[in-house]
Amino acid sequence: MKQGFLFATTGKNYTNMARRAARNLRLVMPHAEVDLFTDQHINDPIFNQVHLLENVSKRPKMEAIRRSRFHRTICLDSDLIILYPIFDVFNVLDFAPIAGVQAMGRQKFMMETKGVHIPNSFPLINSGLIAVQKSKLIDNLMKEWELGWINKTPPKLDQPILRYLLFKNKITPLILPMEYNLIKLRSLLVWDKIQGPIKTLHIINLKNQDHSNCNSPIKLKDALPLKIYNAYKMITNS
Repeated sequence: MKQGFLFATTGKNYTNMARRAARNLRLVMPHAEVDLFTDQHINDPIFNQVHLLENVSKRPKMEAIRRSRFHRTICLDSDLIILYPIFDVFNVLDFAPIAGVQAMGRQKFMMETKGVHIPNSFPLINSGLIAVQKSKLIDNLMKEWELGWINKTPPKLDQPILRYLLFKNKITPLILPMEYNLIKLRSLLVWDKIQGPIKTLHIINLKNQDHSNCNSPIKLKDALPLKIYNAYKMITNS
C-alpha cells in the first residue's frame, strides 16, 4: 500500500480516544487508509486494519511504524485532531526520510545528551505527528528509538532520544510548519488568516477525558477551553 495513517495505543481509554480521533480524520479525509496498532481486541470499521501489538509498552508508535504496511506512513498520537486534509505531507518524503513539526518545549534537559554535543540549531521533533518513508534506515531508527526509550531512566520523554539518534545517524528531518501539529493552543488567540488553515490541533488534555463514547468524533467545543474554542471559530469563519 502506497500511503496511509497509523494510530498506536495501549490501554482501553487511549484506544477509545484513537477510535474517536480516527473519526475526526475521516470527516476531512474519508477515503484515507487508516490502521490501528493496539493491545486491545477490537473490531471497529473506522479502521482499514487493526493489528495487535507484539510488545506492549507506553510507546507503541515505534513498533507500529516498523510494522506499517504503507510505503509512506503518517503516525498520529490519539490526542491529535485532524481538521484539514494533510495528504500533502506524504509528498515531502521525496526530500527526506522523516518529517515532523518542531517541538515547542526546548528546555535544557530536552536539548542535551550526556557525552554528546548536538548543536542547539539541530531540531527537536514533536513525535505527535511523524511522517516516514519505509526503508531499512527507518526500520533501524525505530528499533534504536524504542530501545533508547526503554533503557532511559526515567523513561518519560521519547523526543530527546529521537533527536539524538537523528543527529548520530546523520539523518536530516524535514521540518513541517507548526499548523501541522499545533500543540500550543494559545496560538489560536493570535492566529492570523494569512498564516493559512490550521491542519491539526494537539490537545494533550484529551488524555484526561473519558472516551467511552468511541463511536463519536471528538468535539472541539468539549475539548478546548471556551476562550480558545471561540478564537478557533473566529479563525475558521473569517
